[in-house]
Amino acid sequence: MAGDYHIKRNKALHIRLLVLSLLGAGVSIYYYLERLIGASFFMMLLTSMITIFFLFVVFTSSKMLLNRKPALSLTKTGLIDYVSLASAGEIPWKEIKSVKFEHYINSQQILIALHHPEKIIENLSYMKRKMVHQQLEDTGAIIVINPKMIHGKPQEIVNKIKRRAKI
Repeated sequence: MAGDYHIKRNKALHIRLLVLSLLGAGVSIYYYLERLIGASFFMMLLTSMITIFFLFVVFTSSKMLLNRKPALSLTKTGLIDYVSLASAGEIPWKEIKSVKFEHYINSQQILIALHHPEKIIENLSYMKRKMVHQQLEDTGAIIVINPKMIHGKPQEIVNKIKRRAKI
């Protein structure tokens, strides 16, 4: 078996999010300060919530840009997932049940099903657990990767995972 294979993150998506959220936060703060006197309580509250949302996106996109871990790694022992919603970490090859490149939520996605998905689901936060469980119900896969989040040809990645997992 070949050595480790690392798939990098697509940072362009996070750069766009960072720029747009900085712009949105700037406009929201400017509007808030401009309307500070004389604006209705509802508009000030709404502007504050929008600003908080944009600042949250600034924080998360900055965090993703600073993350140096590869999105996926294929090692001798298994697959390491740092990019999917489940962020499953290391998964032994024998745990992988199937890998597909199929249509899900309006685009092609890499879908990875596991023999014991509950081990990963139980360690997730409440919101992530609900969303990953829904993915599992919809597709049978716990790891769903949008190809826009990674560098590489999706079908090639699927084939590499299949070969290493011996599916």
